[in-house]
Amino acid sequence: MRKAEKETTFRFDSDEKIVHIYSCHPRVWRRAEQKGFKPVRVHVMSGREIARQYRIPLACFRYGFRALDRPRRPAPRGAFKRKRV
Repeated sequence: MRKAEKETTFRFDSDEKIVHIYSCHPRVWRRAEQKGFKPVRVHVMSGREIARQYRIPLACFRYGFRALDRPRRPAPRGAFKRKRV
């Protein structure tokens, strides 16, 4: 599978309260499994794993978007040090 063919799909409805994730990216697989979620289904083609499906509760799902009207978080203390002159 070429890099351009890899995809990740997030699907949910507010009635079911579960996010269905279909992904061809190992990075997404690692991220879901680090949080403790196991794949519901593994897709294999020619003996090679190409995709995984996950079901994650909507309350546990966070993709990382920030609302436009919400201010940015301040930088952690000590992240930037002043230069000594």
